[in-house]
Amino acid sequence: MRIFSEEFLSTDIDNIVHEIQENGIFACEQAVAPEAIDTILDDIGGLDFRLNTNTLNPVISKHQTYQNHFMALSRVAFNLVTHKRITSICDALLGQTYRVVGKRIYETRHGNYMSFHSDVGSTSTVPGQVDGLGFIFYMSDVDDGAFEIVEGSHRWHENYLGSQENDEKLIANHSIRRFPMPKGSYVIYDGRLLHRARPINIPDQARQSFHFQVNRGTKVGEPIYVNMGWMNDLDESGKSLLGYGEPPTTSETWPITTPAHIPKDNEQVRQYLKENFKQFANVFASAKPQPMNASVVERKPRKAAVRKEHTFD
Repeated sequence: MRIFSEEFLSTDIDNIVHEIQENGIFACEQAVAPEAIDTILDDIGGLDFRLNTNTLNPVISKHQTYQNHFMALSRVAFNLVTHKRITSICDALLGQTYRVVGKRIYETRHGNYMSFHSDVGSTSTVPGQVDGLGFIFYMSDVDDGAFEIVEGSHRWHENYLGSQENDEKLIANHSIRRFPMPKGSYVIYDGRLLHRARPINIPDQARQSFHFQVNRGTKVGEPIYVNMGWMNDLDESGKSLLGYGEPPTTSETWPITTPAHIPKDNEQVRQYLKENFKQFANVFASAKPQPMNASVVERKPRKAAVRKEHTFD
C-alpha cells in the first residue's frame, strides 16, 4: 500500500532540514495517502473505548482518547514510523543515534486545553543543534483546534512547560502561526519549538492525529509494543529508531490513566469520572444479554498429582 504522496517523497531533504533549522518547522499538505490513514484507523479498531476486549485498547484521559500501541496493531502505521524517508530526515538532523521516545494516535475533543510547551526535556548545550523532532500527521481535516507555534522559539534553547497565564503573555508579545490543514497533512518540528493544539471552540468538534517524537541518543524512551513479524525488513536505522536492544527507561506509557493518577482537583476528577463512566454506561446499555446455557457441565474433581522422587548419581 502507498503510504506517502509523491510530493512528500520527492521533497529534497536538504529543504526540509533548512526549514526546520531556520524556522523550527516544516509542513506539507496531504503528505499521507487517505487510504493509508483509513487503513490505520481500521487496523487499530478506531478510537472508541472498548470494555473487556482482549486486545490493546485505547485509554481515555479527560477530553482525549489515546492509542499508544498502534505499532503492534497496524502494519501500515509501523511502516509509516519506520519508513526510510523518516529515518533519512532523522539521520540529517539528529545524527546516527536516535530513538522514538513517545508515540500515540489520539483524538482531542472540545473542552481540552493544552498550553504552549516544548518537547525536549533539557536546555540546549550546543547552540543550533536539534536534539528532538516531533512528527504530527493529521488523520482528519483540521481547522478549529489546529496545531500552532510561537515563531522563532526554537532559538530560545530552553525547556519550557507553559500555563494558561503564560500563554496569554506569549500570544500578546510574540507571533503565533497556525497550521489548519486537510487530512493527510503533516508537520515536522524542532522539539524546542513552543507549540500546542489550539483549544477547540465548537462543542461537537474533534480532531484525530498521529504523533511520534524522536530524540537524539538511544537511552531514553517508553516501552514500544510491536508485532515481531514486522521486524524482518528493518535496517539498522529502523532498529535504532525503535530502540532495538535498548531497554526502555520507564515502564509506563504517557498519559498515565491508572486510578492512582486521577487528578486531585475536584473539577478534574468530576470530568474524569464523567467521561469514563459514560463510556462504561454506553457499553452496558448496548450489550445484548447472553442466554445461559441450559446444560451444565459437571466438572470432575482433579486427581492429586503424585510426585516421583528422583535420585542422581
